[in-house]
Amino acid sequence: LASVSKSAASSAKWPDRTHEGQGALLLTSNGLSTQPLKQAFFEAVPDTTTVSRKDGRIRVAYVPTALLAPSPDSTRSPGDAKRRRRYQANKRARDMEADLGPSFQVTSVDIAEVAGAELEDVLRGSECVYVDGGNTFYLLYYMQQSGFGDIVQDMVCREGALYVGRSAGSIITGQSASTALWK
Repeated sequence: LASVSKSAASSAKWPDRTHEGQGALLLTSNGLSTQPLKQAFFEAVPDTTTVSRKDGRIRVAYVPTALLAPSPDSTRSPGDAKRRRRYQANKRARDMEADLGPSFQVTSVDIAEVAGAELEDVLRGSECVYVDGGNTFYLLYYMQQSGFGDIVQDMVCREGALYVGRSAGSIITGQSASTALWK
């Protein structure tokens, strides 16, 4: 992952500083859906013995923002559609925590609703940032508005955090989001 991390970081307009913190990028189209991807994930996150917390659990900041984008094709009321999307995102976070096991704690943070110092506190309290798929351009907009991009770039490049992207979460690390338009 270190070599993937360095080439991905330099092609993503992120300075190639991963050697400072030994951070890594794990960019996927469908998340941790296969055993090799899960193995790569477990190898890239810090060992629980190196985590300086009482409970020793590894914190994962789960960002469902792309998944929460409004759909122009929805027949539901805007309020009902939003509640259903939020329910689905919370379920994904719970399922992820159950799948990863007792050594992990997953916290969901929607960057369309949380920004600035509050967002920075949540993210910097995590060893891993997992950005889910969905509407790439909605995610990109709120990534820029909330300061998420700068915070995560610093976490990966200088602090050794692991960044996991699923679909839209992977696309936003590139030089352009135009691949989201490929059909």
